[in-house]
Order: sequence, then structure tokens, then C-alpha cells
Amino acid sequence: MNLELLHELVELTPLPPSTTDIEELLGAFEAMFDSRQRWIEQHPHHAPTSPEERAVLQEVVLREEAWQRALLAAQNSVGSTRSNATRLRAYNR
Repeated sequence: MNLELLHELVELTPLPPSTTDIEELLGAFEAMFDSRQRWIEQHPHHAPTSPEERAVLQEVVLREEAWQRALLAAQNSVGSTRSNATRLRAYNR
């Protein structure tokens, strides 16, 4: 895989924003995902061959993991909020 292409992929995979606003997080994720998807469809898939390429690809993997953690935290937050709202409604009855 070309090192320049990998750097493009890194640029298309920014770290998630530091926000507790779920709508903002999801909007940023959708924009990142759509951009990356278009890029992936336009470029052939080849395994990295050099140590530099593997290092850049590892950066992409780390950023993807950061997105997964951020999305999981958002999902947990929504679940907790819904659960607390349900308890509150039951308490108020």
C-alpha cells in the first residue's frame, strides 16, 4: 500500500470530538464514516509492506478504536439516561 494513501486515510479518520453532546458526536462520526467510505471505494486494498506503512495503518486502527470507545460511551450514556427517566416516571406514579 502506498504511504501517501495511508496518510490520506489517517486524515480522513480524525479523532472523535471531546464532547458529551451525543448529536455532535454522531454527526462527526457520520461525516468521518461517509468520507472514509468514499475513499475506500476509490482505492484498491493492499496490505502495507513497509514498516512506515504499518505504523501509519496502526494510527488508523488506534483512531478507529477511539471512535468505538466514544460511541460506546455515548450509547451507555443514552441507556443510563433512559433508564433513569423510566425510574423517575415510575416513582412519580
